[in-house]
Amino acid sequence: MSLFWRIWTVALVQMVVVMTGLFALRSLPIGVWPSARSELLSQWLGQVADDEASLRAALEWGATEWAAGIRVTRADGVELVRGEAPAPLRDDERAQLVATGRFARGAELFSVTRSGTLVAVRAPLAWPGRQAFFLVGLSVLGLFVMAVVLSRTVARPIDSMAKAVAQLAAGDYAARTGIERKDELGEMAQRIDRLAAHLARARTTERELLANVSHELRTPLARVRVALEIGETAPSEAQSVLAEVGEDLAELERLIDDVFMLARLGGPVELPLRLEPCQLNELVQACTSRFRERWPAVSLEVTNAEVATLADAGLVRRTIDNLLENAARHGASPIRLECAVADGAWVLRVSDSGPGIPESELERLFTPFFRGERARSASPGGLGLGLSLTRRIAQAHGGSVTVENQRPGLCVTVRLPLAREHG
Repeated sequence: MSLFWRIWTVALVQMVVVMTGLFALRSLPIGVWPSARSELLSQWLGQVADDEASLRAALEWGATEWAAGIRVTRADGVELVRGEAPAPLRDDERAQLVATGRFARGAELFSVTRSGTLVAVRAPLAWPGRQAFFLVGLSVLGLFVMAVVLSRTVARPIDSMAKAVAQLAAGDYAARTGIERKDELGEMAQRIDRLAAHLARARTTERELLANVSHELRTPLARVRVALEIGETAPSEAQSVLAEVGEDLAELERLIDDVFMLARLGGPVELPLRLEPCQLNELVQACTSRFRERWPAVSLEVTNAEVATLADAGLVRRTIDNLLENAARHGASPIRLECAVADGAWVLRVSDSGPGIPESELERLFTPFFRGERARSASPGGLGLGLSLTRRIAQAHGGSVTVENQRPGLCVTVRLPLAREHG
């Protein structure tokens, strides 16, 4: 049973209970004991029993207003009767009355005044009149209105969210709840919509990743095929062909390694870092030495600082290599690498002397496979994964990466919090 019908069922049950209770009240044997009205009327009659006018007024009022049955027997034997008066007492009942001054027989109450007047009263509870039934009707109508409001404010939003979740589970990531309200249900709907948007972005990123990887793999594979064909037709050029094949295979290896690293750091369950004590200044020195060997024509200025911390040395090394590689490919010489410690973090800055990039492309630099117009025109190499990997490596260490244009060139700043060695 859906929540909507559960709400309606509860409302209907409440209505039935109210009406059943009201009609059951009419059938209860309420007249089997003296009511509070009998007590009050008996006391009043006892007080005015010696005043003929007041007694008759009380008798009339009790019989008219409370539908009471009254029998008053004065000491001189005169009886005044109104309504369905209680029957006379038997001898044994009269004896109990004389002994205690008060006697109850079912709903009838007997008492004796000081002057010897016997008062017998039966005043049942008043049954609900039209006004009471009108109020009960309003209550039932109120329950009906509450059920309608509750079904609209609770059941329908939950049903909309359930349908949206079912569509998401079926792969329709464009599904949204369409609920805008400022309460717990609205917050839940917003979370579902944010989840849908995140899944849609993840699906788009996945498709772009597959398309970009396929495109990037196609180029070096085509060059390898051409080189092998040249080697077959011209054996004298086999040595140079093998060198070209080696470069193309190295490019393929870097692409596969970068894609694997991207998946490792960006998956739903991130792999743990291989934290170990390392000297960051030594990592910088090793990376700059390799860079100078590979790019002998590029001037590199290094400002190093001796820093020891717990980090994944392989990932930190990949970060430094990526930043230097990007600066060499897409910037201009000289390149400056600066290391320092500030606010409990190791700060690495790599800047070049190139033209920089448009401000509109700064944030997109961290998108996998993104290469700006100037990057594509300046150098045919590179896959557009370097800065994306750099940011994820920094985030995995609890750090951050920022980029900014400076005059001249582009500056990339990496901050990694320093962790003390445990143990």
